[in-house]
Amino acid sequence: MSVQFNKGYLHRYGALFIILIILFDLFFIIGSFKGVLYFLEIEETNDYLFTLALTLIIFLTFAMSLSFYRSFRTTPILSEIGELFLYWGSTFVSISTLVYLFEQKMPVSSDILVLWFSVSFVCLAISRFVLRTVAYSLRKVGHNFRRVAIVGHTEIGESLFKSIQSNKWMGLHFVGFFDARNTKRDARLDQSFSHEQFEVLLSKIARNEVDIVYITLPMSAQKRIQMFIDQLSQTNVAIYYAPDFYSFDLLRASWDSIDGQPLVSIIETPLLGDNNLIKRLMDIFISSAILLVIGLPLLLFAILIKMDSKGPIIYKQKRYGLDGKSFIIYKFRTMQSNPEDQVFKQAQKNDSRITKHGKWMRKYSVDELPQFINVLQGRMSIVGPRPHPLALDDEHQALIRRYNLRFKVKPGITGWAQVNGYRGETKTLECMNNRIRYDLEYINKWSVYFDIKIILLTFKSVIKPVNAF
Repeated sequence: MSVQFNKGYLHRYGALFIILIILFDLFFIIGSFKGVLYFLEIEETNDYLFTLALTLIIFLTFAMSLSFYRSFRTTPILSEIGELFLYWGSTFVSISTLVYLFEQKMPVSSDILVLWFSVSFVCLAISRFVLRTVAYSLRKVGHNFRRVAIVGHTEIGESLFKSIQSNKWMGLHFVGFFDARNTKRDARLDQSFSHEQFEVLLSKIARNEVDIVYITLPMSAQKRIQMFIDQLSQTNVAIYYAPDFYSFDLLRASWDSIDGQPLVSIIETPLLGDNNLIKRLMDIFISSAILLVIGLPLLLFAILIKMDSKGPIIYKQKRYGLDGKSFIIYKFRTMQSNPEDQVFKQAQKNDSRITKHGKWMRKYSVDELPQFINVLQGRMSIVGPRPHPLALDDEHQALIRRYNLRFKVKPGITGWAQVNGYRGETKTLECMNNRIRYDLEYINKWSVYFDIKIILLTFKSVIKPVNAF
């Protein structure tokens, strides 16, 4: 027997459902507060009740002003939990500040606040997981679905279809592709897909068989898009337009606005605002800790370099950094010092210029350790695209498309390209092209967790080095 797909109560009574979620949140916050006081055997005074009431007001102000209470149908659960942590954490900071400033009127100890906020967050997060589990269980038997149609059999339309099909938890039931053309617009499209005429979609909408319509036509088809919107706006379906921004090769795309005018960033750095602060604090903490640990070994390496050959211990060279501005990079010297050699030449396998100790230093990236000083100076980061010699950058800027986009973030001691095997000499243009591809992928996907993943993978690549000589 086929499953009957229907919207269900969660859609028909959406406003009531949101109110229930808010009430549940308040219940968990109040319940955890009373539970903590009971556990610690603390009397519930008017001062505590005042703090509780103020907390509820601040939390709801943050959450409702930033549209936290909305449909998370197409949002992964971890993203929802992340938003919850942001708003509840902001509330914690606000209340802690007020308690500190008005200690006499709000005599609540920091231990109580930390325990209360921790217990509340766990309860709120668990409630989200339970709600998602219930909603998904309903969707498995055909309830609480939204029926979606795609207007425009295009590449981005097929991509959207595949996302809907592979994320069943969203509860979206695909009705079909619809277009005004009789033939497919691109030979590269999957030939197994077919589409019906737009008039068929209108008849399905009239029979209440479609809830959402996604328009995936190219932006060049403005007149046809407007025609479809005009006709669909006479119905009760929700209408979304999926612009094909991918044709612009986006880098960290995001939405913005100026005085209500929507804008989309085509190319931007991921390290703006709090992201920049978090990464900088992470760089300072890690580089400081590492320099404290390797202080004595650095002194030993310096002595070995001095005994091995004549020349400076630290090799200094100009590199391009953030926004293409040059800086001086520090490395242990691993080659014979030759002031007359002014022509840049990449180190090669069995390079005669490499010193005896320089060989193993380069293999296990010991020569890179002084760059933690560059990180403390703010000129580099722990993780980022590896900085190239200026001559190498100048040579490839004209040869590789989007090469300069790697300068949107600070260069790093280690990077996504390096842990994927693209380190050392770049013999061919294809090799450099692949390295840049990984660099741009890192910028597009940047997150704190991604940085931590790369740092952990770096330890593996140091133990079993590839292309290091």
